[in-house]
Amino acid sequence: GLFWRVHALEVSTSLAWFALVTTASTWLLAFAYRNTKFQLKHRVAVRREDAVAREMARKLADEKKMSRKEKDE
Repeated sequence: GLFWRVHALEVSTSLAWFALVTTASTWLLAFAYRNTKFQLKHRVAVRREDAVAREMARKLADEKKMSRKEKDE
């Protein structure tokens, strides 16, 4: 398309390099995302931890029939 006409590149000779660079770029992006995905999940979990703990404490306080050992578990 336009890229080939603007740079006056021959499609057949440049296609291999274009495919190679595209594949390498895709792999690098996937690698970078894989490394940051855990950090994002951890950050979300830390933010939700207090709210979940409060909610569980409220539910356990309502359950009068449970023994202390069961609540600790």
